[in-house]
Amino acid sequence: MLRFSVTSPIIVDEGDNIIAGHGRFLAAKQLGWTTFPVIVISGLTEAEQRALALADNKIAANVGWDAELLAKELGELAPLLSECNLGISITGFAAAEIDALMVDNVDPEQDPWDQIVLPEYRVR
Repeated sequence: MLRFSVTSPIIVDEGDNIIAGHGRFLAAKQLGWTTFPVIVISGLTEAEQRALALADNKIAANVGWDAELLAKELGELAPLLSECNLGISITGFAAAEIDALMVDNVDPEQDPWDQIVLPEYRVR
């Protein structure tokens, strides 16, 4: 949050009770922030609020990764981050995770700089 600021708001009900984003709230509080973007969702029953809270966390947990694509992206990103005086740890991946990905998913015969493929992004 220090480097990228807010990338996802906190979701609250009409009574300002946090439905999703407890971790973001605690991190902002620890950083001494006094304001944070929120989305107010009204009209949900207690059961719907609880289901939304679980779904919000479960969606992130279920995403998964294309290990080969992730290894390639991390390999290409590391030197670029270095140029910005940032370490690869800013991505949230530990060095051991990255090492394991690289061993399992990078062709040692191919230089990762031989071909750079940008991901496709679609705007809806």
